[in-house]
Amino acid sequence: MAYLAAVVQLTTTTDVSASMAQAEALVAEAAGRGAQLVALPENVAFMGPEADKRALAQPVDGPLFRRLGELAGRHGIHLVAGTLPERGPDPEHVYNTSVLYGPDGQ
Repeated sequence: MAYLAAVVQLTTTTDVSASMAQAEALVAEAAGRGAQLVALPENVAFMGPEADKRALAQPVDGPLFRRLGELAGRHGIHLVAGTLPERGPDPEHVYNTSVLYGPDGQ
């Protein structure tokens, strides 16, 4: 049984919308080529100053995380969502969190 996996590389910036749009386009391309598992890079949504990253941090069920889950579900793939800034116990603690989504987006 063949199983195709893809690794996506992109240039992430401080522009979260542009970074996510680029990631979504590359995931769609990989899925269109038959990839059943797609891995996104570290800091897929944002690469910039630490203070800005802390401000962007959100819980695992936040909008950026949900958006990537929806992307996996839309294409029916497993998606390794590179690292995203997850909110920690206080504003000074941000975790670099990776999430694996299934083809159902969960």
